[in-house]
Amino acid sequence: MSKKYSGIVVGGLIVLAIALIVAFIKWILAIAVFGGGIFLVLAGMQQQNNWVPQWAKKFSPGTLLTSGILISFLGIVFLSSLFVSAFSPDEKNSSSQPPKTVEELNSEAIPIKIADKFEADENGQVKIYGKTEPGALVELYQSSSSVANEIVDNQGYFSFEVDADPNTTSEYQVKVRKDDKTAEKRIVVVGPTNHAIQLVVDTSIKTTKDQTTLEGTTEPGAKVTLRLDNKVLASKKADSNGKFEFTIPTSKSGSFTLTSEKEGLNANTATIEVERVLSAAEKKARYKKSCKNISYKRLKKNPDQYAGERYKARGKILQIMEGLGQTEMRIAVTKDSWGYWNYDDVIYVTYDGTTDFVEEDVVTVYGEITGSYTYTSIAGWTITVPGVNAKYIEK
Repeated sequence: MSKKYSGIVVGGLIVLAIALIVAFIKWILAIAVFGGGIFLVLAGMQQQNNWVPQWAKKFSPGTLLTSGILISFLGIVFLSSLFVSAFSPDEKNSSSQPPKTVEELNSEAIPIKIADKFEADENGQVKIYGKTEPGALVELYQSSSSVANEIVDNQGYFSFEVDADPNTTSEYQVKVRKDDKTAEKRIVVVGPTNHAIQLVVDTSIKTTKDQTTLEGTTEPGAKVTLRLDNKVLASKKADSNGKFEFTIPTSKSGSFTLTSEKEGLNANTATIEVERVLSAAEKKARYKKSCKNISYKRLKKNPDQYAGERYKARGKILQIMEGLGQTEMRIAVTKDSWGYWNYDDVIYVTYDGTTDFVEEDVVTVYGEITGSYTYTSIAGWTITVPGVNAKYIEK
């Protein structure tokens, strides 16, 4: 062989050797580590033999043996990991792959052709249909409950009819089975669109009247029903402009319901909260009614015992003083056996505001007892009498 071709061969062998070294570098390193450990173990056991190099003879046999065992063990671990990696199943084909979807399983099983969504007609009727293998059993489920089933005809067609409520969306499952093959498909059923009827009415009413007019608007011709405690009070049709009105009892607070209905539309219900507010005259009458008469002897004995109680008394004004928007009065509230007002049986009345009354007027006081009231008379005497904070003073 000429020198030219010998060089090419040698070069090729060198390249092949480098490629093998690169490809098997992990194996070479692992074998080298294991072999180095075995060498140290043998050198420790036969340290005096001529084949043991001089550098190894500088260490004690125990050091060589211990080091050799550790390095050999590392080599074994390295080689074991390489064997496991080389001969374990491919990860791409391992069982760690995610589970197959229903669609993927279906592609490997019985074929089924069906739409993803079905819409109801205006009456809420829905026809679900599809195609699969002739003779297969098709079952329709909703929330794990069987709705219907049938055997597919000889052309592979099947269909079901279900009802759907207005303004709803429901999910169904279509399951197909034939022999050992199965398939499943999820579908959506959409109910008819049915808009709610318009209803506009004041839902919060405050009134001082025993009867109040309730007005509102809805769809023309709609039936409007008024209820109180689930009892129908009245029912009428809205006029051509959709207007309606009711006279409702409002002598006390309560909740009314108003429902508007019309064919082709969803009914609409409103709750009307009525708060009966007392008029000034009613408040005054109720307050006066709540005040009670207390004999002066009992009241004089211990005014503090009655503090906070509502009280009514009629008597003669002995003294009246006004100032800074406030009125104070001394009123005799009992008469002697001759029919004259007893100036010793007196209450001390305070009132926020001024009045047209003068001394010697006879008035009726409605108010709240404040307890004992002590004042100094013109003569310098300290006098204690029942005190009353008046709400109303009348002739």
